Amino acid sequence: MRSLRLFLLAAAGSLGCLSCAGSQQSGGEAQPATVTPDAETFSAHGLTVGRIDGWSFLQPDGSVGQDTVVVLQGPFDDAALAPAVEISRRALDARNQRRKPAHILTEVVTELVQIFDGFEMIGTVDDVQLGGKPGAMVRMRYSESLPDGAQAERLGRFYGVVNGGNIWIIRCMGASDGSNDAEFDRIVASLAITAGEG
Repeated sequence: MRSLRLFLLAAAGSLGCLSCAGSQQSGGEAQPATVTPDAETFSAHGLTVGRIDGWSFLQPDGSVGQDTVVVLQGPFDDAALAPAVEISRRALDARNQRRKPAHILTEVVTELVQIFDGFEMIGTVDDVQLGGKPGAMVRMRYSESLPDGAQAERLGRFYGVVNGGNIWIIRCMGASDGSNDAEFDRIVASLAITAGEG
């Protein structure tokens, strides 16, 4: 089974068919906005997300997809892996701007199911409200490789919301027992997306 970082990079790559964009352009490469670990909120490109107690903002690096704008990481507690929320922004071509977020997410998940061993979609893609805008959400289960070669079961969910010519993807990854779900709910509830600035 493959590692979470490969999982996330492939997820970003599978969105590549939708077109490519970054958070800030510098010499043709996407550059994430600067963030401090203990900031109360993070804002960029019309999206604002709040930090909850015990969590920290992380600056995106080469271990995540180039479209990643910001990362939130939770405490390790007794788990081998900390929960995380990664927020990405991608441009959409004209065809995909006319599609529902649920249809775009279904396409991404279908590609991931074919690529990864141990990847299991849970249920169907659901319509949700995200940052005050209509969006979609899908749940999944997968395994992540640890440095010692062991495997850790993870439970995740992807959210997507189309905003103008872009789609925001919010990837929540946590413990397999669902113990991070309430934290994910609070982070997702803190999102605000300004119309026309996506």
